[in-house]
Amino acid sequence: MIFEPLLELFGDGQKPTECSYIEYFTDKDREGLGPTDAILLNIRPASMFPLVSLFILLIGGTMCFIGHCNNSRKILTFVSGILFVLAGELSACR
Repeated sequence: MIFEPLLELFGDGQKPTECSYIEYFTDKDREGLGPTDAILLNIRPASMFPLVSLFILLIGGTMCFIGHCNNSRKILTFVSGILFVLAGELSACR
């Protein structure tokens, strides 16, 4: 058979395996929780960045609309551009 030298080199493919627990979460107060509960506890603090980014986008959109409607307030369009960039950087911060 063609694969016999490979079987001699690598064995028959059967290796004894060891199972070990992987600690995904290092906080000791979260031990004993199921994986779903532990994931939800870690997602909750991380959800603040998209919410703040959404709030900044809302302010920037309002300022952009006012800046385009009122010719004497063109600076608001510039400031809204800065806020759009800030919101994009904040959403990439997670």
